[in-house]
Amino acid sequence: MAAVKDNSYAGFGYRLIAFTIDAFVLATIAQVIFFVSGLREQEPILQLVPKFDSVSSVIALMILWAYFGLTTKYFAGTFGKLAFGLEVRRVDGKPLDWTTVILREVIGKTISTITGLLGFLWISWDSRKQGFHDKIADTVVVRL
Repeated sequence: MAAVKDNSYAGFGYRLIAFTIDAFVLATIAQVIFFVSGLREQEPILQLVPKFDSVSSVIALMILWAYFGLTTKYFAGTFGKLAFGLEVRRVDGKPLDWTTVILREVIGKTISTITGLLGFLWISWDSRKQGFHDKIADTVVVRL
């Protein structure tokens, strides 16, 4: 892969709008799964700090991780990112592997969330527009 140009990093605004699309996709997926399974959703799918006090909240967290993990691994971005021409790339230019995806989407985003969302807001101030999850996984999000 070619080197990333400084002006092609995707900033906070692009990524926030992409996440909004992903929130709608996730809510739809979750509602279908809860309807088909007969479980009643008790917690919002995108709650700030997940509670593990019900089967449905654990399933919601699994749906969240599966969505972000699978779409990032196989498409280099979620459907929201792809809709805006954004792509997740490793800093070293190598293809995304499962270790990178899990570091970014599960461990890194958990840390970005439990720091009061500072890990996501950091995108606004960072020179390469990296959140904590990007830094942990050595990834960047670029505009194509």
